[in-house]
This record gives sequence, C-alpha cells and structure tokens, in this order.
Amino acid sequence: MTARWSSCTVDLPNPEQWLPIDLGPRAPEDWAVTTAARAMGAGAPPEFVTAMAEDLAWYRAVASNRRAVLAAGYRTGALEPVIAFLHVAGIEAPEGGGVVAELERTFRSPRPYVLGPTDVSTVRLGAGTAVRVRELAGSPADSTSAEVMEYVTHYVVPEGIGGTVIEVTLTWGSLALGPEFSELADAVAGSLTVTVAG
Repeated sequence: MTARWSSCTVDLPNPEQWLPIDLGPRAPEDWAVTTAARAMGAGAPPEFVTAMAEDLAWYRAVASNRRAVLAAGYRTGALEPVIAFLHVAGIEAPEGGGVVAELERTFRSPRPYVLGPTDVSTVRLGAGTAVRVRELAGSPADSTSAEVMEYVTHYVVPEGIGGTVIEVTLTWGSLALGPEFSELADAVAGSLTVTVAG
C-alpha cells in the first residue's frame, strides 16, 4: 500500500544567506523589488537593487514553471547578488520497470542542452533512494544568451509514497564554485523530509 504526500521540508545550511522565494499569488515584480530592497539595505546602490530584483523575478518564474513547493536564492553577503538557486518540486514518477532504473536511464541518455558528460549516481537519503544528477547545461538553441549553468539534482523516491518523485535542485552560474555548491546540494537533499497526506 502506498500513500500520497502532502508537503516536504529541507534544512538550509547558513540560513541567513538564503532568500526565500515567494511562490504565492502576489505580483512577482512587486515582490522582487520589495525583497531586493530589504535584502540589500537602505544604503545599497539603486543599480544593485534593480539587478537583484530582476534576478529574483527570474528565479521565481523558473520555480513557478517547475511547480516548485519550495524555492530560495543563496548569496554570501548583504550587497552580494544571488549566486545559487534552490527549488524543490514534486514530479510524476516515470512509468516502466522501476522508478530508480527509469530515472537513471533517462539521465544517462543524451539530451541536446547538456554540455559534456553527466555524472549520474544512486544515493541513499533519509527520505528514500535518490538518483543524483550533476551536469552542465547551455542555453536553448533559440536563446540569445550563451550562459552556462551547473546544477545538481536529487530525484528522490520517497519510501511508501507512490507516483511521485521529489526533485531537489541547486543551480549556479560560477563553474569555479562547483565543488562547494555540489556539497551544498548534497547537504540540502540529505535533509529532505516528506510528509504523508493525512
């Protein structure tokens, strides 16, 4: 017998360095401007606030498109930009001969936006077995941006909960920070707890 999930939580190391992303009905632009101004402080240069607001609005849009239930941006200081983005979402489990095997097959297969080899492994977390994916991704072919992003995603198959995989993804743009953020992604995913619907 399997149950359905109702919510999930993660623990964020160094919580003062995270900005929660509002996923509610509030207008994204208003929220982004207000949050950026508060985070940067009263003496921050206006261009810094504007840049952060634009970034926060973009992250919120990504989280909404992924139907995230949790999202947050990571930065290292009061006047620093967001340099990593976390989102947690519930996605439909793939069909086939086993959820973990299907996830591994999917992410070991070539995908057009992925640059270089993909590191795929299976890990055991407190919430269940997870397929861990670390890779570099380029911009879509129709994009004018040449940006390259790196991310680690844990696709967690919660024990006793059917039909759902919990996706925990940390994304960053500075490839030099890959080792540090890879460890951070592992720590966040390792803290995941999933609540069964009552």
